[in-house]
Amino acid sequence: KNQYVLYDNQHIHIVDIHGAKRDFTNIEKFQTKIRQVKKELFACKQQLEYEKFWMRGFSFSGLRSMVLGKIIHDVNTLTNRYLHRVSDGNIDPLSLTFAKNRLVSEFGNRSYNTLSGGEKQVVDLCTGLAIRETAELHNKARFNVIIFDEPFSNLDKVYQSRAQDLLFSLAKPSTFVIMPDSLEIQFDKLFEVEKHDGESRLRLVYG
Repeated sequence: KNQYVLYDNQHIHIVDIHGAKRDFTNIEKFQTKIRQVKKELFACKQQLEYEKFWMRGFSFSGLRSMVLGKIIHDVNTLTNRYLHRVSDGNIDPLSLTFAKNRLVSEFGNRSYNTLSGGEKQVVDLCTGLAIRETAELHNKARFNVIIFDEPFSNLDKVYQSRAQDLLFSLAKPSTFVIMPDSLEIQFDKLFEVEKHDGESRLRLVYG
């Protein structure tokens, strides 16, 4: 009852009956703060849209899907080309697909796990060579060294010969093949692993 309010564009004042005036708040200060918060909110929304764009772009449904689809196609094509050279059609062509965020491989109506030991060995060799060539096709880097660990194990004489021809046709200057001495396969150089007092050493047999 002893106070009344005066308002102008800048302030709200409380004035008592004795004429004493006090500032209640500074509207301009809060308006400035509101404008600043709105600008920050707008900047945050822009950043959020930017992040969403790249998240979609590199998701499995975006750019990654396009690149992955191309790579899968190339690996599939090259693997089947090599499989035909080694198996002469005895192993069904590989069907490599990407489903539910995982790679699925099938050979006709068979899965990889249902293949025999020798068939798996052939598939592993052909797939490894296909992946290496695909990586080189899509990258400036080159693989100068290749190491195969008993790639001809579990293969009969015919498969051994074909796999050897395939490997030699795609070999790099430094291609190392680890194999048991029971296999009669000729290379440019042959090293034998010998053990002396618990230490393994390489001995040049020929080359």
